[in-house]
Amino acid sequence: MHLINFYNKIVALSEFDAQKTVTDIINENHEFIEELVRNQLSEGKTGTGERTMAKWGTQYTFTTIRKKNKNEGLSAEVSYITMYETGEFYLSLKVITDGKTFEVTSDVPQFSELDSWNNEKLIELSPESCMFFRDEILIPQFIERFKLAMNV
Repeated sequence: MHLINFYNKIVALSEFDAQKTVTDIINENHEFIEELVRNQLSEGKTGTGERTMAKWGTQYTFTTIRKKNKNEGLSAEVSYITMYETGEFYLSLKVITDGKTFEVTSDVPQFSELDSWNNEKLIELSPESCMFFRDEILIPQFIERFKLAMNV
């Protein structure tokens, strides 16, 4: 390798901002992360893999079951807590990142109550979802961007 090529690689490497790259990838794929959380909820699981809980526990009350039996799809599920009634909560999920961490949050009025019933772990990514995101999105896109920056 010629010294100028070597020098150019060093400059490119010193200019590559890994943290910004990861943040950009997360921001650009926020919908994928939000969908992973929706999938966890639809299976009745929190970010820790535990069963989602409503105010009275891991099962709907008889009154709620009667009401849900009139619905269709996920809003009719009664064998476990899905946190899905109208879909408003599911649609409200959004990823926020500060450059060092990211979190999934919601702005529906009932969110803090729903989350408190679940030890503030309701809409965290489970370890399995994190690994899936890492393996399927984050690492492949990071490698591509690194290669592009290094002109490989």
